[in-house]
Amino acid sequence: MNRYKETFETWNKVASLYQNKFMELDLYNNTYDFICNSIPKEKAKLLEIKNEE
Repeated sequence: MNRYKETFETWNKVASLYQNKFMELDLYNNTYDFICNSIPKEKAKLLEIKNEE
């Protein structure tokens, strides 16, 4: 038996719980679309958004 099996299974369970709770980011889709559609350069390779508060 793999001595790390229980550890891997535990982390996988925790990761799944985290994903189910925090990874539904559909509410940002309109914002992502707006930003992507605002980039004038074709095939832009870098995008940095900085909040100036």
